Amino acid sequence: MSWSVEPGEVLVIYGTSGAGKTTLLKCIAGLTKPQSGHMEIGNKTVFDSQMGLWIPAHKRRVGYVPQSYALFPHLSVKGNITYGMPHENTIQRNRKVGELLNAFHLKGLENRRSGELSGGEQQRVAIARAIASNPQILLLDEPFAALDLDLRRGLRRELRQTLADWRIPVLMVSHDREEVIALGHRVVIIENGVVAIEGKPAEALRWWSSTQDRESAEIENLYRGRIMTRSPVEGTMDCKVGDSTVVVPLAKISVGEELSLGLRAADVLIAVEEPRGLSAQNILTGHILEMIESNNQIMLTLECEVTIKAEVTPKAVDRLGLTIGSHVWAVIKTNSWLLLDV
Repeated sequence: MSWSVEPGEVLVIYGTSGAGKTTLLKCIAGLTKPQSGHMEIGNKTVFDSQMGLWIPAHKRRVGYVPQSYALFPHLSVKGNITYGMPHENTIQRNRKVGELLNAFHLKGLENRRSGELSGGEQQRVAIARAIASNPQILLLDEPFAALDLDLRRGLRRELRQTLADWRIPVLMVSHDREEVIALGHRVVIIENGVVAIEGKPAEALRWWSSTQDRESAEIENLYRGRIMTRSPVEGTMDCKVGDSTVVVPLAKISVGEELSLGLRAADVLIAVEEPRGLSAQNILTGHILEMIESNNQIMLTLECEVTIKAEVTPKAVDRLGLTIGSHVWAVIKTNSWLLLDV
């Protein structure tokens, strides 16, 4: 495996459990020694089995944040951040700590211990501590795994911008599709330790999902769209997706710009008569191309102006009389659209 990660760029290593993601990070960090091979970070060789070369972790200038964050419980927030800092004079040290506290929204929490912090605050302290050591590369092992879903979504965009501001190459592992698109500039998908595909997140994940069991997809619908209009008063935007225009939540993106959209199949409602008097602003019409049963659910593939996956129960299929070829309407609430890279 060989990649180039630029300063301020996030490269995501994606794969299912057991694919080798965490093992890969530990090898790069120097926490796991491979049986054989050759490894370089930047222009420096850190492992070569034939030469008998092995550079230990503390000499690699690699920042590493494990899933557990591994904060020191006996140290304060400030103590954790300064623990791995190079020996600098007091003025330089205090200036950098202040910059990190501000960047990661930790101002006012300097004297708290890790047990007094929320999950999101612990995550930010762990990343700030890793950055404080002036690493050549920052390794993040599923940094949102310990957080609940709502908190994860709120922190993703904030973290991407903060990491870009610090201009450090970032290598992150994840098995969450939404996380990959929200944080990654590029993604490498691995299976059993082998690279399956590398590319832009939305396109690579769409290809990968088409080759996998459908149960593995967390966001079944992925699209690229272009913003047509913005309505701050309504809190919405009109977005062109394929030949359709859909209404999505308002975000900090300009008219004419592109973005990635996600939509869970379970968030698509199906009607067999044209819906009227609904609050939902997205009503697309088309017909059913495919019906697949899995885990007591039926996955429908709808051919509207765009292809849409919708998940319904067998009871709903019977009640609505759904068959392949049935003419249906897909109803999607505005807030069901996930804006994945803004």
